[in-house]
Amino acid sequence: MKGPVLAVCLACMALLAHGAGAEVLQDGLFRVEYPEGARHAAVATLENLKEITADWRHRLDPGDAPITARICASQGDFAANAGFWPPAEVGGVAHSQDGFIVLRTPAQLSNPRLYEGVVRHELIHVLLARNTDLDHLPRWLNEGTAMHISGEYRWNTTFLVARMYLAGRLYSYDDLMLDFSAVKGERPFGDLYAQSLSMTAFLYDRLGEEAFWQLLYSLRDQDFPAALQETAGMTPHELWNAWHRSLWKVAVISAVMSGFGVFDFMALLVIVGYFRRRRHNRKVLDRWEQEEAGEPPVMMAWELERDSEYPWEMDDEEEP
Repeated sequence: MKGPVLAVCLACMALLAHGAGAEVLQDGLFRVEYPEGARHAAVATLENLKEITADWRHRLDPGDAPITARICASQGDFAANAGFWPPAEVGGVAHSQDGFIVLRTPAQLSNPRLYEGVVRHELIHVLLARNTDLDHLPRWLNEGTAMHISGEYRWNTTFLVARMYLAGRLYSYDDLMLDFSAVKGERPFGDLYAQSLSMTAFLYDRLGEEAFWQLLYSLRDQDFPAALQETAGMTPHELWNAWHRSLWKVAVISAVMSGFGVFDFMALLVIVGYFRRRRHNRKVLDRWEQEEAGEPPVMMAWELERDSEYPWEMDDEEEP
């Protein structure tokens, strides 16, 4: 089932599900629709929506438009309201510009204790849509901000990003943008989300709280590269490079927390640095061979500069 046929089927399922005994809780801006037997989850959802909005009203104005959260009784109901068939690990989807949040019941989650975090995460997406222009807000920063504010996956992120760093499988900035553009709706927490949260936390720490929020607000009127240049004095690729240089610290923390010996870890970094240096030298020799053969060398000036021998020598750039 593909394309228009799937869309029509999901729309019909949503209409049927919505009319099948849905009950409602209403308080101010918030409307929580829930199936029979899910009143406890609905009450907790309403309280969570009110609490996170009150806590972040000074940064993320909810405005006057209503916000509806619909708790779904089944996978089919969830897919119908989400508008696509999400993986089982996805607990919520936000139709941010419509102020509409779709949720599984806590019992449908692999860990019901994650439910409150899912509600907070999806609400932040709605609030970001009301305070920025989503066409200007990169998906990685949207997801990273939602995770950063909702306090999700902190240690998971540290360990996962450390493994990505040591394995050489971090996304380049362009690949991060490209891969997120191909993602429909939410996805299970994985490499894309871990790197997005790590980069967002780095940007937040580098700019400071006030400048970070000023950057987000400026996305109402300008695209991200222009806003980042104005606020932080750097391009997106320079941001990525600065974040990447900071990751050896993340790797050290991850190694220590996981019980890996510091001296063993430092030895590993020496090996990583050696092979990176060797690869760099190989590239230089290849360019020289091309030049001697009469081929025009394709080489950037920065490639001739001396690399730091070890990751701990590649400290962060000066603050802008």
